[in-house]
Amino acid sequence: MIMNKRKFKKDILLFVLIPLILLISTSCSIIKVPVRLYGLIDTQGNYLVEPTFTGIKIGKEGLYPVRLGADEYYRWGYSDKNGNIIIDYIYKDASIFSYGYAPVQLFVKSEDEDRSFVFIDKDNNVVFDKKFKFALPFSEGLACVQSGEKDATYNLWGFIDLEGNYVIEPKYEALASFSEGLAKFQIGSGTAGLCGYIDMEDNVVIEPTYSYAGLFSQGLASVKLSMDPEKNDAGYINKKGEIVIPLKYYNTSTFGDGLGPVLTGDSYRNSYYGYINMDNELVIRAKYYMAYSFSEGLAAVKVDDYENSGWMYIDTLGNLVIKNDYSAASSFIDGVAPVGMIEYR
Repeated sequence: MIMNKRKFKKDILLFVLIPLILLISTSCSIIKVPVRLYGLIDTQGNYLVEPTFTGIKIGKEGLYPVRLGADEYYRWGYSDKNGNIIIDYIYKDASIFSYGYAPVQLFVKSEDEDRSFVFIDKDNNVVFDKKFKFALPFSEGLACVQSGEKDATYNLWGFIDLEGNYVIEPKYEALASFSEGLAKFQIGSGTAGLCGYIDMEDNVVIEPTYSYAGLFSQGLASVKLSMDPEKNDAGYINKKGEIVIPLKYYNTSTFGDGLGPVLTGDSYRNSYYGYINMDNELVIRAKYYMAYSFSEGLAAVKVDDYENSGWMYIDTLGNLVIKNDYSAASSFIDGVAPVGMIEYR
């Protein structure tokens, strides 16, 4: 029998194309994009707010900064712990409420518009006539702010009181919030900068010695001599500036509930996070890829090295007590913590 060559080629073409079309069609129908969503949980791991926002920050005083949208189109507002919007999404950035006030960044549509930070109250009223280049929440009655004035103070940091008046003039290259009566300051910039601490009267009580210095908690602050993550020169000082836990860790963070997270191991490449007590005893084994400070008896830890998973919560004995495998997690305040999940759409 003689085969029709044209028909043969057509049959072969269909034989190849139809499965290919089906494969492409099937593949296209199952391709989904990961979307990061955030919600709020209680200390049992139950959702108070299902993951619906594109961002949530730690909150206090019953209000939580929440984000709607992504990329350049996102806006920040505030919700209560049940997800009800209390202050609408109108800000470029928003932070925690403290003493009834919160710093927010004005939303801008172009580079020419005012992108300053201001302080608002819970009724969304601007409370001071001053604007700032950047601002942190109030802590111990004072807020750390960066001057946006077009004068000699531009870009420098100082502190304002609850009336919006400067009590420490903007003169520092970098500052952090007060904790236990002391605040970190920095001289120099970038990796060349060195950190020390001032008191509320603007007296230097700990000379600038460290490349990194953290908040004080339970009388101790985390410090690191260098900015080299592979160098094990991090530990803890007391409020006199004395080294009380040796600078031998690759990284350390704030003490909470009597425990401090430390990155330790026989080399940087073989190091993990565990927890020490205030006597520098490793009481929770170093096995976590990341670990946050304890708060209200719980700490967020990362149990795997994947980007979008592995965050759970442990108690002060090291037991996994919330095992929901979040893509992101934060500390508890007032029994509530923000967490993230990945949803494929």
